[in-house]
Amino acid sequence: MDGSKITRREFLKQAGLGAAALAAGANPLLGRLKEDRGIEMERPNILFICTDYQAGEDGPSLGTPFLDMPALDRLCRNGVVFSRHYSTAPVCQPARCTWLTGQYPHTHGMWGNYEQWIPEDSPILMKELGRHGYHTVGIGKMHFKPWDRIVGFHRRILADRKANLESDKDYRDDYAEFLARYGLNRWDYLKLQYESDPPHVYDWPFPPECHIDHYVGSQAVQVIESGELDDKSPWFLWVSFNGPHNPWDPPSGFSKPYLEMDLPSPRTYAGELEAKPKANTSARYGYTKEVADYIDRHPERAAGYIKRIRAGHYGNLTFIDRQMEKILHALEKKNALEDTIIIFTSDHGSLLGDHGGFHKGLIYERSARVPFVVHCPARFKPRRTPALTGHVDLLPTVLSLTGAPIPREVEGKDISPILTNAQSSIQDRIMIEISHNVGIVQDRWKMFVYADGEGELYDLESDPDELRNLYLDPAHARIKQELKNRLIEFRAENAPRFETAPPKSPEPKNEYRFRQGDVLRQGAEPFPPIQGGKSVRVEAAIGSVDGRPPDGAFFVCEEEIPTWPDRPAQNGYSLYLRDGRPALGIRLWDEDHVFASAEKLPAGRVVVEGILKQDGRVLLNVNGKTVAGGKVSGPLPERPGRREVLAPSIHVGVGHKGGKPIGDYDPEADFKGKIDHAILMIE
Repeated sequence: MDGSKITRREFLKQAGLGAAALAAGANPLLGRLKEDRGIEMERPNILFICTDYQAGEDGPSLGTPFLDMPALDRLCRNGVVFSRHYSTAPVCQPARCTWLTGQYPHTHGMWGNYEQWIPEDSPILMKELGRHGYHTVGIGKMHFKPWDRIVGFHRRILADRKANLESDKDYRDDYAEFLARYGLNRWDYLKLQYESDPPHVYDWPFPPECHIDHYVGSQAVQVIESGELDDKSPWFLWVSFNGPHNPWDPPSGFSKPYLEMDLPSPRTYAGELEAKPKANTSARYGYTKEVADYIDRHPERAAGYIKRIRAGHYGNLTFIDRQMEKILHALEKKNALEDTIIIFTSDHGSLLGDHGGFHKGLIYERSARVPFVVHCPARFKPRRTPALTGHVDLLPTVLSLTGAPIPREVEGKDISPILTNAQSSIQDRIMIEISHNVGIVQDRWKMFVYADGEGELYDLESDPDELRNLYLDPAHARIKQELKNRLIEFRAENAPRFETAPPKSPEPKNEYRFRQGDVLRQGAEPFPPIQGGKSVRVEAAIGSVDGRPPDGAFFVCEEEIPTWPDRPAQNGYSLYLRDGRPALGIRLWDEDHVFASAEKLPAGRVVVEGILKQDGRVLLNVNGKTVAGGKVSGPLPERPGRREVLAPSIHVGVGHKGGKPIGDYDPEADFKGKIDHAILMIE
């Protein structure tokens, strides 16, 4: 047999070595086997499967036993399951660029989804494997910038993002070409998230094979079964599903079983957003604001809506798992399942109602901790490990398993010794970077610190649901200092955020006084008052200037919570004059109500008063006399969260560019007249 080439399975049988002894991913062992026995070992083929939005507990063997995911369960039973694996940067593009480079966001530069592309000289996983003789194929969502970059792949099959906007119907990737054969484009299904009640949740109404995750799975099966990879050994195949990312849209029937279950309630409590850093509130409204709008507008429906979201999420996972079953079966038919290294993970998780949020980009377990399973029974003994690992470790580990050198620019750790059972752990901490903010996870403690001095500290042992923020608790000053030192040791640039005093939330008052020209913008000091759910009264003394009749808006309060895509459901009110007649405009959930006086304003200094009662009654008074009134559906809506984020913008006699008028006035024009004073009273 000297100098011959045999398969891995035959080698195991003839040499009598166990999987742990084989440890083919470790270069010294590969070299020793060649030298001692004259046997040329094949480098392993690698199948990398990932999802988008799957939390670390989302699997029947991962913490959610009722989930119907037999393919993932099979990988877990026969693979190495990392129960404490974290997304180094739990936002889509930053997470994926960390996979690609083995570097942290502060090095590769992709802090968010709208940054410039990573430096061209960055280490790239597929390029490094290509240099080492690997044939690389990518299928599905890569979320590169621009989306059609090849980035080291020999071939890509592009099904890149479900997309979100109507303009995405012109997105000409391979999936779009596939849909066109059915007479469809992306907007045919994406528009349903805005038409459905509640929003962003619906059953896929088209043939299942048209769903993007079915397309990705089918393309992977075709690549394996076609023989394309047979003469390309070794190969690296990256299969990237778009789900369970919203919209929550599994084909009909996949969410139904979960809707019939008693699903776990979100980990949260009333008032949690007010007690946590303002980034939590910003995240709630910064993406798919329609979801938060629906819950804020219909709080009595919140529990049922979140159940629908969770059922859609779980249904998407089950649908994806069906595609994974086909992929595993295709490998079995090639007699390659047992000795192909399969790595399964997700770019980040999603909150699904935990902590008052719905998506990603926060430090919480459902956002930052993700599945990580390595399946190769021929090499690695199946087991579970609590070793701390992160996405930044993927590239060096894959390169080590394939015998490729690890570039010196790589910052992650090679965790292959955990796979071979040579070591129980590699590191005692994980660093997480999100939008220029930084955190650390240790065995028991988790801390995250924002640039403005706010922070979060959780004791995962006594508070696994992360409900009690201990960051400002004097009793935990020692552990906070220890974690602070480690964050500064990790990166000296982190030091200034510890020298910044956390901002104090302003104390609410019952009365606020304004002068002409005052503008209080949402999210900027001085913070405007929150008025949601309260009775509101505005009194303004106005008059003419140089004998010219006053005209335009003299007091405007509008909600300007950022939204994406641009479908605002703003709330607010305005006091204005039109053709000399005073009017009060009320906007509730993007529906305007105008109460105007039939009589013109009398000459001279006049006191105009607008009142919105908690029961929805509206009054417009001039010099103490009611000139218009009526009733709307209720007071201004209550928004849960930090006042600094949510308090509406107020414009006193100043145009509000970018907004739409709450009534019949020019929103960009300043008030023509004089405002002696304006007083806002909140009851």
